[in-house]
Amino acid sequence: MEFLLGDVSDSDFLINYQLENQIGLGSLPFPTMNKSGSGVCTFFLTNSCRLSTRCPFRHIKGDKTVVCKHWLRGLCKKGDDCDFLHVYDMTKMPECYFFSRFGMIPK
Repeated sequence: MEFLLGDVSDSDFLINYQLENQIGLGSLPFPTMNKSGSGVCTFFLTNSCRLSTRCPFRHIKGDKTVVCKHWLRGLCKKGDDCDFLHVYDMTKMPECYFFSRFGMIPK
C-alpha cells in the first residue's frame, strides 16, 4: 500500500485559526486555582474581604510551611483552601526520602 504525502505548510487548518483567535477558551475549571503570581489580599488578612472567590488576590489561611506536591505538578484542586504552600520555594520543599535515608538518589 502506498501513501501520498503532500506539502501542508501553506494549508490553513481550523485549529490554527482557533488558537490564533483564542476561540474556545473558557475560565479555569477551578477559579481560585491560578493566583500564584498575585499578591496576598490584605482585606482577607483582616477578615474584611467581600469578594470571596472573585477576589484577584490570594487568600492564604494559617501558617503554611511545606510546598504542595500536587501544586508542583499542576494538579492541586484546592486552590487557596489547600493546607500547603502554592509557591515555588526551595527552602520549604519537603526533604527527599532517598537522599535523607541513603545520601543519594537511585536512578
